[in-house]
Amino acid sequence: MIKFDATQLVDMLRLQNTLNVNIAGPLWRDKRYEWHRAAWVECGELLDHIGWKWWKSHTPDLAQAQLEVVDIWHFCLSYALEATHAQLGTDDPYVVADSIRNDMVLAETSLTYGYKAQVTIHGEARALLNLVELLVAQCTNDQQVSPAITLELAEALGLDADNMYKLYLGKNLINIFRQEYGYKTGQYHKTWGGQEDNEVLIDIMKAHPDWTSTLIYEELRVRYGRPVPAANAS
Repeated sequence: MIKFDATQLVDMLRLQNTLNVNIAGPLWRDKRYEWHRAAWVECGELLDHIGWKWWKSHTPDLAQAQLEVVDIWHFCLSYALEATHAQLGTDDPYVVADSIRNDMVLAETSLTYGYKAQVTIHGEARALLNLVELLVAQCTNDQQVSPAITLELAEALGLDADNMYKLYLGKNLINIFRQEYGYKTGQYHKTWGGQEDNEVLIDIMKAHPDWTSTLIYEELRVRYGRPVPAANAS
């Protein structure tokens, strides 16, 4: 499974907390949001990008499937931040990072999470679908979002630590962009000229391999082509 270095993991935890504060306020941890439900809904969208319907032709969209697993990772980080706050009474991202790493170490002792072992038995396509369903089962049965299964799934979709980290940063930018342009109030338009905003993000990242956060954000503004709602304008 994917293993981030300490800097990457702590950075993502800090960014996730910032986004959650922007959306729900500084006490978001106390609101007990159903992160597990958000994660399994994303799993359904991921399955659609992979393709699972044997009765119709489908071309897998790997780029969008990878973005879906990054969305699940957002909810996984949020769950870890909330759970550590509730259990240990701390918001220290280093402590949360240690908790995530401990989950991954425990998972490595179980073949249940072994995608490669599943491939040997079922083949790549079925093994990938089984891995998604394993995450769904964990979300629905335990009402948790497993870092280990999420990162095993991300690796199965062709991601490594560095490109998943970069995808997370990009997706975090579009989540901030959505909030700025009225996502929470229903003013935001998710389809831009026939493309979903996630597809626009992928296009921008492909066109600018050495992108910076500022470049991505400014390009999103240009592509969206709408003014910031008055309530969100600075």
